[in-house]
Amino acid sequence: MFRAIGAGAGNVNWVSDYGTCMFGVRFDQSYIGGAPWDSTGGTFYNRAYIEKSPIFRMDQVTAPTIIFFGSEDRAVPRDQGWEHYRALQQVGKAPVRFLWFPDQPHGIGKLTHQTRKLNEEIEWFDRWLFGTYEEPNRAFKDDSPLASLLKRDSLASADGYYGIRNSGALIPEVVPVGEDTISIGRFHVTNKQYRSYDSTHTFHPLRGNYPVTGISLDDARNYTLWLSEHTGASWRLPNSDEAARLHRTAHSAGPKQNTLNRLAGYDITVDEVALLRRKIDLLPPGHLLMEVGSFDPVTVGDAEIYDLGGNVAEWKEHGDEHGSDSVYGFGAIHYVDGRDRKSPPEHNPGFTGFRVIRE
Repeated sequence: MFRAIGAGAGNVNWVSDYGTCMFGVRFDQSYIGGAPWDSTGGTFYNRAYIEKSPIFRMDQVTAPTIIFFGSEDRAVPRDQGWEHYRALQQVGKAPVRFLWFPDQPHGIGKLTHQTRKLNEEIEWFDRWLFGTYEEPNRAFKDDSPLASLLKRDSLASADGYYGIRNSGALIPEVVPVGEDTISIGRFHVTNKQYRSYDSTHTFHPLRGNYPVTGISLDDARNYTLWLSEHTGASWRLPNSDEAARLHRTAHSAGPKQNTLNRLAGYDITVDEVALLRRKIDLLPPGHLLMEVGSFDPVTVGDAEIYDLGGNVAEWKEHGDEHGSDSVYGFGAIHYVDGRDRKSPPEHNPGFTGFRVIRE
């Protein structure tokens, strides 16, 4: 009769219901007639309790069944669900799933439980009635580090480098901010992308996806001019207003990204910065940098962008390349001070890169 069944708090055994339902005596005796032990038809028990109880015919059920109960149900006690489940599970002719919701009565009232019940029922009918269900990987969590790696990896181009191919050149990928008319670079401009513009730019073969550093503000501007000429679109560096907005976002993300705060391994204070940098000076600058996208993205408008909080500070327009007001964001050598959200970081060529804006 049925291809799939969703059973909500249904009674399957009137014998046990008689003793556990809060109105079992008056209801069952009225509905069935007498108590379970009343002799009828020459038997020493009330045959109607057996005839009306579905549990004694579970061997006929072949339709996949999902069962729902509230743990505090007194109208149809939760144990009826257990009996229903156990019977189908032992007979083995029908797939069966049983969910009971803590602290819920006969009618599920809590919104989160209602949502879970609805989603479970939809999945059940998608699987057994419509045949459209795709089994999720229940070991995989969307907010896990593995999910971040998979998401980042999906953004790389076919040859393993971040960016998109345009007339043979590897150029930055940009994402729209939202209501603004601009799109922003998802990552810092990488070594591999920069070499499409400057064929003399050299880097270690394994660092193609690292941010390009050690270039001047004029170099960054000239790169955006080349992008504009190469693509026919208008490219530039962030202006002061945009940089201020990005810097505020960078400030929130910085302590957990590639900055001194994270490198220290504890909640560093401003008084400890100089001491920590003595250790940092023992390493070549490049050893502190990480591949772009090494941390979860942050949201700016509708755009998810990477590395805004750390790795390298970023050039902006309307600044002097020798002055601190020409960069925003934070690099691996920078300390993110929770008490000072406006000050730009100091400029250090080895820890200054840039991202682009496309209009």
